[in-house]
Amino acid sequence: MLVLSGPGISPEVYLDGCDLIGRGADRPVEEWSDRPFSDVGSSTGSIRRAALGRLGEERAAAHYRANGYAVVARNWRCRHGEIDLICAKDRTLVICEVKARSTTEQGHPLEAVTAVKQRRLRRLAAAYVITQATYWEEIRFDVATLLGLDLDIVEGAF
Repeated sequence: MLVLSGPGISPEVYLDGCDLIGRGADRPVEEWSDRPFSDVGSSTGSIRRAALGRLGEERAAAHYRANGYAVVARNWRCRHGEIDLICAKDRTLVICEVKARSTTEQGHPLEAVTAVKQRRLRRLAAAYVITQATYWEEIRFDVATLLGLDLDIVEGAF
């Protein structure tokens, strides 16, 4: 077990059992997905939500690539959770949470990134960083929202 502390990380973060099992960042969605689109859920609504989520991740990844970032990993997972997108440019590592909604009936997608989710993403970022042999001068937490077909990236969201 490893215990980390520092700015932006809760006083003790337990990172035992975290392994790099992220998807290939440069492969098409169909290749890095756990399941094919047709297998995502039992209802049409859940299939649509999963497809919208994947579209959001794909659009966010394309945005970062177009702005000179390398997409390092998609859906990186360890036993503590998942990071949607991990990107890098120069000495900056970007941890991006992607939220997609077709309407604002359930609220704006940005509202879904609660304080609890932010703490989890910080722990996951710490878990990811210790698996890498790279020093990052900055670790930034972005939130990408897809509302309908409109993509918005909030850099340094928390």
